[in-house]
Amino acid sequence: MISKKTSGSLISDGLVIVILLFIANASIILDIPLCRQIFGIILLCVIPGLLILLILKLDKLGLAERIVLTLGVSIAFLMLFGLAINQILLQFNYMKPLTTGVLLLSINFVIIILLAVAYVRNKEALFSSRHQLDLNTTSKWFVLISTTLPLMSILGTNLINSSNNNLMLLGLLFVIPILVILFSIFNKRISANTYPLSVIMISASLLFMFWLRSPHILGEDINNEYRFFQLTLNAGHWAVFEKSTLDSCLSISILPTIFQCILNFSGQEILFKGVFAVICAFTPLVVYIIAKKYVGEALGFLSSFYFMSQSSFLITPGSARTNLAIFFFAISIMVLFLDNIKSKNRNAFFLLFIVATIVSHYTTTYIFFFLLLATFILSLILNKYCLSRSITWVSVVFFAVVGFIWYALVVQSPYTGAINFLRNTLVNLGHIFTIEARGTDVGYLFGSLNNNLTTRGIILIHAQSLVLWLSFLLIAVGIIGSMIRYKRMLLMDEATISATSILKSKFDTEYFLLAVVGSVMLVVSIAIPYISLGYDLIRIYEQTAVFLSVFLVVGGMLISQLTKINKHIILLIILIPYFLFTTFAAYEVLGLHETYILNSKANDADYDVINEQETIASLWLEQNMDGISLIYTADSYSANILFSQGLISDKLVNSANFDNHGDTAGYIYLSTNNVVNQKFVVGNEAYDINKFADILNERDLIFSDGGSEIYK
Repeated sequence: MISKKTSGSLISDGLVIVILLFIANASIILDIPLCRQIFGIILLCVIPGLLILLILKLDKLGLAERIVLTLGVSIAFLMLFGLAINQILLQFNYMKPLTTGVLLLSINFVIIILLAVAYVRNKEALFSSRHQLDLNTTSKWFVLISTTLPLMSILGTNLINSSNNNLMLLGLLFVIPILVILFSIFNKRISANTYPLSVIMISASLLFMFWLRSPHILGEDINNEYRFFQLTLNAGHWAVFEKSTLDSCLSISILPTIFQCILNFSGQEILFKGVFAVICAFTPLVVYIIAKKYVGEALGFLSSFYFMSQSSFLITPGSARTNLAIFFFAISIMVLFLDNIKSKNRNAFFLLFIVATIVSHYTTTYIFFFLLLATFILSLILNKYCLSRSITWVSVVFFAVVGFIWYALVVQSPYTGAINFLRNTLVNLGHIFTIEARGTDVGYLFGSLNNNLTTRGIILIHAQSLVLWLSFLLIAVGIIGSMIRYKRMLLMDEATISATSILKSKFDTEYFLLAVVGSVMLVVSIAIPYISLGYDLIRIYEQTAVFLSVFLVVGGMLISQLTKINKHIILLIILIPYFLFTTFAAYEVLGLHETYILNSKANDADYDVINEQETIASLWLEQNMDGISLIYTADSYSANILFSQGLISDKLVNSANFDNHGDTAGYIYLSTNNVVNQKFVVGNEAYDINKFADILNERDLIFSDGGSEIYK
């Protein structure tokens, strides 16, 4: 029987959702600026996940856990629901299922059903219990400072865009580590609820810098990803358009299409980058949730800060599908080891996020599956130490079957690409001692430097490399130390662990095995040729850092025990320089302009930032080309402009023959860097474009706008 108080709360919560639903629909239908975007985001990112959590009665989870699960479930729901609507309506020969009217009607229908089920299922009204932040005076000051960080990022980026004044952005990049230091100093006086908010604010401020640096796409892979989004948006449906690996990534096709149809942003490039910046800003919060279980809130905060400092995370708006897949991967790991969640709910969430990862990015999925499979096998071998099991043969088989169906039967290209990757890895085993057979990231680790660096640049590069290796050392100490002390860190009874162990809670055995497998994977990717060529080492590291970041903290704690030096000091000595190096703040302060994010004078601003003249030229080419002849570019950066600005298929663009003086019978497109700066870039090295004067002199100039040229 429901009490009057509980019943009233249920009606109140249901009424709030109905009101939000009504306002969102009115704003979308009437196209009310700002309201459409604000309430549209609530409709897409909050309500579906919130109702599903309500249905599952997850009333024992903390606020941070509910936030990331609400967002994660909502985004996974959007992709899979969008695919379902797409396929069903196409079967009935309705060719525009991914349009505003259809999506709005369908989403409303499902939300009303979820609301009804939630009311029937959860009589105790999960979200009627109000959470109090319970912040003391010290915590309120930290919250106030944290909330100013995104504002600094937005204002600083606008300032550098308008006048190349980077003082505010540099100030931001030094305020963040100062704040982290203060968190460590006052950790005993800070309320636990302060950390999640600060993690989100720091993460968002870092991603906003990249997101807002230009109205155009920034990065490499994202240019072609944006083209696939436009293919889906313009067609009004998803399909295997080009038999490409990108066809398998609903994260860059169906997901942004749904956001655009509902939110109707005029700047679609900003929307495309912004969707991923906002969603992935919560990935460090997931890392924090995982870490705090084992090392507590204060050290969990440092774990998340280490994850945020990864260079591949910092460029999330320029690496859409990869980082969204890592977001789902992180939540998958989180739900596996969450306390206070029923086994059936854990399994349901885990399988949902497995599917979300599969349809987001193929390589992240392959790494995820290998980690899962290897951990499962090790848990069987070490069966007597696995007192409870979260990874089962059902989840492993489910993962393999769904992955095979999607990649091999539906899309096909990712499966073929994986086979070729394995073949090339085996073929290149003979080059195991050749550094050139590995990616540039591996070369950097072992001291391979750019010959054009100044003495000051070489010193900074070596310093950064040293800090990087020290972070690896801490992780190794954390894993090996935990292995040596396994009776105290993996097997000890929870009732006695607080008094005798450095951990807040013992490691779950499978979690520890996952870390061991991830560490071995990193070593193998460095040792075996071609792996790091086929897939960047920094991306593999970002994915494994989801759980390895905890062991960096544990390594610092173990060293602290041996040396009697405060653990926070040991960790901050590594983390602060690490952050200043990966954000390039240290380089910029010393007069080395290494990234256009902080200075328009940086070399990559010449070829990685798209200007309006290049946009105009690529659009002209798309409208006037014959659709048969290939387009040749001097470098891959010029090709990227054609992908995102002209929406020209990569099958029609060749960026290799020009450099090799090969066949260029077709169109030749030159970017601003080629025309104005007289340079082209290969492997981040600039060369003189005049070496191709003989090729250009034989062609007719058919378009020029002072910034770009097109020859035929």
